[in-house]
Amino acid sequence: MELIAAFLPGKERVLFDSTPVLYSGLLTVVFFIVFFFDKENSKKSKTAFGIIIAFLVISFFVKPLYFALHMFNNPDGYMGRYAFLISFIMCLIAVIESDNIINKLKKGRVIVYFAFICMIVELIYSAFCMSKSYQKDDIAYYNYSKEEATQVASILNETDDDVYRILYLNSDNINLSCLYDFMYLSSYSSAGSNKQYSLLNNLGFARSANLLREFGSTDIIRSLFDVKYIVTGADLTEKTNLSFEKNDNCLAIGYMVKDYIKDADLEEGNVFENINSLIYGISGMENAFKLVDDTTVVPVNLAINMDDGYLTLVKENEDAYARFVAIAPKNKKVYSYFDNIYESNVWGLSPRIVSKADNIRYRKFESHCSDPHILLMDEAEDFYYNDIVFDDYSDKEVSFDNILFYYCDNDLSYEIYNEVKDNQFLVEEFEDGYVKGKVKATKDKNILFFTIPYENGWNVYVDGNKENIIPLVDENFIGVELEEGEHTIELKFNAPLSNLGLCLTIVEIILLIIQIIFFRKEIWQIVQAFWFKFIKIISTFTL
Repeated sequence: MELIAAFLPGKERVLFDSTPVLYSGLLTVVFFIVFFFDKENSKKSKTAFGIIIAFLVISFFVKPLYFALHMFNNPDGYMGRYAFLISFIMCLIAVIESDNIINKLKKGRVIVYFAFICMIVELIYSAFCMSKSYQKDDIAYYNYSKEEATQVASILNETDDDVYRILYLNSDNINLSCLYDFMYLSSYSSAGSNKQYSLLNNLGFARSANLLREFGSTDIIRSLFDVKYIVTGADLTEKTNLSFEKNDNCLAIGYMVKDYIKDADLEEGNVFENINSLIYGISGMENAFKLVDDTTVVPVNLAINMDDGYLTLVKENEDAYARFVAIAPKNKKVYSYFDNIYESNVWGLSPRIVSKADNIRYRKFESHCSDPHILLMDEAEDFYYNDIVFDDYSDKEVSFDNILFYYCDNDLSYEIYNEVKDNQFLVEEFEDGYVKGKVKATKDKNILFFTIPYENGWNVYVDGNKENIIPLVDENFIGVELEEGEHTIELKFNAPLSNLGLCLTIVEIILLIIQIIFFRKEIWQIVQAFWFKFIKIISTFTL
């Protein structure tokens, strides 16, 4: 019934609703049904359209097929991202059938006018239903969050002239990076790519949408990637205030490193060994993160199964949770990573992973098993731990194929910062597509490593001379090899094929002007015919 209701006006559209967005207008639905009863339509066309629609609808209920049609990813937010295909096909069928009805009946013009009036009425009703679905409190919170982001940008611009990234938490404005030039780590490029997202995932960041990609990994990674501030937004419901946390070990957007960086290779699997590989490439420090060997799990109201090499937790009673315990040296930072096999279609329904240390910093954010990322473990008297909690609304079981526990020294970020700080890139000019500054290269540190993503279009100039870029860390970052001494570096970005695109645009404008001058009568006839057809289509179904 919910799927049928999705085709009708008045349904509230909510994020994480299990029903896909299928609404395309009531008249579209009517003409769509009539199409299959109209004898003038061939059996071949009815069969073809019917098979396609049936296949797409059935796919909502067959998990492997649903998963495959999302390019083997679970959609985050609105479910059934390919549902627009059903709406498009229904609109196409409605246009075909409306033409049949108008051509068959003598009063076709009356039908067109009646359809247009129905469309207006339906649009008014849909707008009314939509306005009711938005709560005043939600709008007020969104507006407050936007004002707060403006305040954050003002404070940072007045107090810090440096070039850096920030981690902005507890905000409902997903586009803050673009609006306020906050240079999010997850949006550190104007053109986000799967390659860059894979890099973040392989370093232990969350795999969810942009709003959550900032969570996870470790403080040392944020220091290496120029994250200078952690800003936690105010929470109106819990009456908490805006807060700033400064990272004193934050490195610049570029710094000199050793040749080891050329060998830094990140692979799927062990995120901590990937971090070790990156740290070794930058500083030469080996095994910065060490494996915790002594671990155990304590289930409460849970059953534990070990099938096919996977650890599965199955909820048996209320108040179910599993405590994962790690025995590591005292006064260390101990981290966990739970990589799972997760089949639910809705983010937030998987069991929660509790990290009080991270929750204090991140406040509102809750870690879920559906979104693997590195977590800081809580410290007890003789051990470290994380709890996986099954809420009343959670899935009843979850399976893990990779659970990791590693620890590092508390002052690791400081040690690496001291190793690199004397050879940082000093920014003199910074604007969209252009960076200029100075850096000092040494004999053993001859590679300038930028945390600016590598993309086709970047060019590097050393002391005015163009040099070849060395793509670093799985071709994700810009690098350039320098001779010993002080150098002036310029980075310039030109979008690939932009000059060719500009030339083609000019040629097309010239051809258009020629057509208008010499073929204006023919063009006017085509425009009139197109406009009449467009009005007829619009009047048969709602947008």
